[in-house]
Amino acid sequence: MRLHSEVSDGASDVLFRVLGEAGRHTRTSVGVAQLPKGATVELDLMAAI
Repeated sequence: MRLHSEVSDGASDVLFRVLGEAGRHTRTSVGVAQLPKGATVELDLMAAI
């Protein structure tokens, strides 16, 4: 079973690989017992172009 922070780390890695330096960001990671539709992690993202 993966930790919530490992899933968030993976999402951060994807953003940086796709967007390069523009993908650098800060983030939070919150784990809960249950989310809608059986999801294990919820990611929130705010972006500006």
